[in-house]
Amino acid sequence: MILLPTQIQLFFLSLWMGWLYGLLYSLIQRMFRRWEKTLLRIMIAIVFQLLFHSFAFYWLYQFNGGRLRFYYVLLFLLGIFLFYWWYFPIFFPLYEGIIQILHPPLRFLNLVFSRIIRIIKSARNKLKRRLRFKNVDNCTKKSSKEKEKEELAC
Repeated sequence: MILLPTQIQLFFLSLWMGWLYGLLYSLIQRMFRRWEKTLLRIMIAIVFQLLFHSFAFYWLYQFNGGRLRFYYVLLFLLGIFLFYWWYFPIFFPLYEGIIQILHPPLRFLNLVFSRIIRIIKSARNKLKRRLRFKNVDNCTKKSSKEKEKEELAC
């Protein structure tokens, strides 16, 4: 049985976690909005979800042993709604300021990532060409007797 003060704390914790989730998720979405459907953007979203929900369930476990009730989920969703309804217009200019500060390093990371991919692809293509020429050389070095045996076997 959970005592009333603990339940009140959990109500506010669930509401605050929903508000914090809305804040951080909208910041991440604004930061990476220019990247269409890239693998890196998807990985960032997945890692964010895992880290945030692990953090939320850790605090839930600290308060009541990890028992998740339906109204905690509803309060979490209410916190997200409150953030987007009342606080998002306030935080939007702040997001733009953060993005203006972080845009050059993120652009640099995107450039580095694309160059690394280009280097890997060019090395792979060179290796494929070498293997192809090696196979062609092996085929041409066969003696005429070996070629006749292969033709007769077919």
